[in-house]
Amino acid sequence: MVLHDLPTGAMDLLDAFLDTAEALGARFRADFPPDCVPILDGEIVRPVEAYTSELD
Repeated sequence: MVLHDLPTGAMDLLDAFLDTAEALGARFRADFPPDCVPILDGEIVRPVEAYTSELD
């Protein structure tokens, strides 16, 4: 399952959703393919330029 923070108001219900899902036995993990993780255990392991921007 992927949850996106869209401006639809759905995130207002996130806590209730997670509580209900957990009560029904759901378990949550964060698994990402290695090529999508530029920082691992606090160390930069891949280029991060695609994930950052310059501050004005």
